[in-house]
Amino acid sequence: MKKTLLFVATMLVACNLFAQEIERRNGYIGICAGPAFPVGDIDNSQISGGAQLNLVNFGYLFSDHVGIAATWFGTSFVAKYDSDYSIGTGGMLAGPLFSTATKDYKGEFDFKPMIGFARGNERYMNETYTTSAAFACALSGTARWNCGRKISVSAGLDYYFVKPDGLNMSSFAIMFGINYRLK
Repeated sequence: MKKTLLFVATMLVACNLFAQEIERRNGYIGICAGPAFPVGDIDNSQISGGAQLNLVNFGYLFSDHVGIAATWFGTSFVAKYDSDYSIGTGGMLAGPLFSTATKDYKGEFDFKPMIGFARGNERYMNETYTTSAAFACALSGTARWNCGRKISVSAGLDYYFVKPDGLNMSSFAIMFGINYRLK
C-alpha cells in the first residue's frame, strides 16, 4: 500500500511540474486498479487479498455537470489457506455521471451510480464454476487531476453490489488510474 501511495504522490507532483494550460474537456477513457475488500457473503477472515481492475473506465459530460459513465470491471480474491482457490466477479455497468471541476479545471470530482450485469466465478485447481449473469449496481466516487491537455490521473472509491446465484459477492475497492481526456 505504501508503494501505491508513493506512486500516486509522484504522479501528482509530476502533473504539477509539467502541467500546461488546462482546458475543459467533456470526457475521459481510462484504466484503473486497486486493492479490493469483500463485504458480502465472502468470509473476510478466509481471504488473503483481493484486487479490482476496471479495464475500461469511461465518462462523458453532456453539460457542465451531467453526463454518462460506464465501466467494464473485474474483481478477484484469493483464499488465505489455499492458494489454489479464488473467487471473483466481472461485468459491465453504466449510468449517470455527476461531475464538478475546480475553477482552473485541474481537478474534477465525479459521482457515478451505475447498474448493469455481472457474473461470479469460483476457481479451484483447474476447475472453474461460472454463475449465470445477475443484476449488479455500483456507487463510485472519483477525483481526477488533469496533468495536461490529454492525460489525467485519478483516485477513488468503488462499491459494487453483485449477488449471482444467491451469493452476495459485493466488494469495496480503493482505485488508482490513468485516463485519456476526450475532447
